[in-house]
Amino acid sequence: MAVGARVISAKPGGRLLWIAPQSPMWRHRARDGRHWRDVPVTDDSMREAELVTDIWTNASLIWQPASAKHAIWQRFDATGRFQNWYVNLEERRHQFGQINVIDHELDILVNSDRDWHWKDEESFAAKIGDPAYWTREEAERIRAEAATVIGQIESGTGIFDGRLRRFLPDPTWPPPDLPPVPARRLPG
Repeated sequence: MAVGARVISAKPGGRLLWIAPQSPMWRHRARDGRHWRDVPVTDDSMREAELVTDIWTNASLIWQPASAKHAIWQRFDATGRFQNWYVNLEERRHQFGQINVIDHELDILVNSDRDWHWKDEESFAAKIGDPAYWTREEAERIRAEAATVIGQIESGTGIFDGRLRRFLPDPTWPPPDLPPVPARRLPG
């Protein structure tokens, strides 16, 4: 996936990004319409994946803590009302003014009351040991990163203290353009 984001702040502690609702984006899709996450690693259909344009529907404020292996997305509905947090376990590489994210599949969904649950736990586990994804040791490091974030969720610290739940974007910000076609292909 590739979607344009506005950098709100970039400091030594991390970067804060804004993705406006209705932003144009690129998305990989299996020819039969499935999301790549839903395609088993033994299925070759992602080798035939197509790159399609799409629209980012929700507004998202993204906190990318420096040197962390996760990002925390605050999601808002079309009226700007806070919906939830979404923790994406990932690695980031910064190159040529772009942030390239390598998704680790396993995510954490966090309600407004900080009640949380796993997302994509089965597909994460199914990919352990596949050369295109992660080794058992890497999977353990991903889980350890998740445990650190869960500690923040449960204690209401960091971004989970709610300080950014009322964020409002500057109404003069223009909508983003469709980003350049992503060069990197999916595993497989």
